[in-house]
Amino acid sequence: MANLKIADFYYGSVLSMLFNAGLVPTLIEGSEERRIYKLTMNEGDVLLFIKYRTKPNKTKKPDYKSWLFCLTEDDKLKIEEFFKGKFFKICSCTRNGKIKQ
Repeated sequence: MANLKIADFYYGSVLSMLFNAGLVPTLIEGSEERRIYKLTMNEGDVLLFIKYRTKPNKTKKPDYKSWLFCLTEDDKLKIEEFFKGKFFKICSCTRNGKIKQ
């Protein structure tokens, strides 16, 4: 039996949102740091580049939350490749264990 990782929870929340919208994504590439999915829509194929973070950056104001998504050189190359077609970004963040979209 496979063990679930924390990343599976966050990527799973995005998948659930897509399934609930009637979309069926196909995993193109997956790792702990990012997942890339393909969706076939009426307008053609769409690629989703997804990353997640569990904690916001520390800020000077306690009521302000800032989320930083670092892109590696490989991430940047993939995104450039995707810009040839349609491209969406989805960020999955949590605060106090609650999913924010």
